[in-house]
Amino acid sequence: VDSSTALVLFEDVAVYFSPEEWAALAEWQRELYREVMMENYELIASLGEDQALLEPRVTLCSIRDTQ
Repeated sequence: VDSSTALVLFEDVAVYFSPEEWAALAEWQRELYREVMMENYELIASLGEDQALLEPRVTLCSIRDTQ
C-alpha cells in the first residue's frame, strides 16, 4: 500500500452499542443505525472483495434478529 491509498475496514467506520445502550434506543434509532451501518458496509465492500469485510454482515444480521 503506497501513501496515496489506505486500507479501509468496516471496523474503521463501525459504531457498536453495549446491550444496555441498545436496549435504551428507541425503535426509530435502531432502524436508523441498521440503515447507516448497512450503507457503510455496502460502500466499503464495494472497494474490494476482502474476506474480512464480509464478517460484519453476521453482526448486522444478529442485531436485526435480536431487536
